[in-house]
Amino acid sequence: MIYLGFMYQCGDYVQKNIPMAREWYQKGADLGDKAAAHYLLNLK
Repeated sequence: MIYLGFMYQCGDYVQKNIPMAREWYQKGADLGDKAAAHYLLNLK
């Protein structure tokens, strides 16, 4: 989930889409992934 969020955040292999990145990071954070929660908090 974190990798999908990163792909959408940076536009790697997909069109850049910050709301979609936020959604994937949130899914990871909801499952207890601390890195996903960190990226979610720092998402611009």
